[in-house]
Amino acid sequence: MPPKLSSAARAVSEFAVDGLRVEPPEYLTDEQTGYWLELVGAFDPDRFGLDHVPVLVALVTHMAVSRKLATELAAMERQSLGKRGKQAAEWRGLYLDLARGLREEAKIVALLARRLRLTPDVTHSQRDTDAARRAAPAAPRPWEGQPKPWEEATVAEPEKTH
Repeated sequence: MPPKLSSAARAVSEFAVDGLRVEPPEYLTDEQTGYWLELVGAFDPDRFGLDHVPVLVALVTHMAVSRKLATELAAMERQSLGKRGKQAAEWRGLYLDLARGLREEAKIVALLARRLRLTPDVTHSQRDTDAARRAAPAAPRPWEGQPKPWEEATVAEPEKTH
């Protein structure tokens, strides 16, 4: 069953040419365009369609915001968090706000990547994983081939000498 398309995607789909990659919108920044080209270029040309554009835009936008927050946090990490005083408390508050923002951006990026089926947990089913595990040769268990304590040979009685 083919995927459902939005009305806008259906309107232009008759003009679409197979094998062409979805181009980044012109309004993206250079950094966002770079993320777009890297991401879309890593897959087959027909992997993403026009119906993926809004989610791809959101993904690369959040990737860029995440990188900016990470850069700011890295610059702030050079300073000590243990300083005292009003200015130090404000600095710590800013640092923690940036850390929370980065954590939230990471969650959004992960969610969008999952929606676009870019993560391993959605590209491989549990059934495929289980089948691969069953097909793999089993390694010998460490205790196999060793005598079991209850099966050990009894110690032979020493021979009597006359």
